[in-house]
Amino acid sequence: MASEPEPKTTKPNPHGLINGIRAFPMTIPDEVMRFYLEKNGVTSSGPEVGRLIALDIKRRLVEVLKKSMELKSEADADESSEGRVSLTSELLSKATSEEGRQKPKE
Repeated sequence: MASEPEPKTTKPNPHGLINGIRAFPMTIPDEVMRFYLEKNGVTSSGPEVGRLIALDIKRRLVEVLKKSMELKSEADADESSEGRVSLTSELLSKATSEEGRQKPKE
């Protein structure tokens, strides 16, 4: 009886991740990330750390905006609104609190 070949397991390739991050078009420029990281005491020899943080910021921002849009459409379900959508700070605050992040008190 012939045995089936064992599936190949692939090891994570950190070089592939780093090269992917270097090639990815960023929303937040490297210079801006470097400024704020250095302002908060973080230093790095390359832009990769800042790019990872920038990608996470973008992901979280998209989550909050999507949730805000859902809340806006629920609130406007009875009204027909076309064109531009305004997101109020109340909606954004509600969306962030539902995501487990509270708006900082001023």
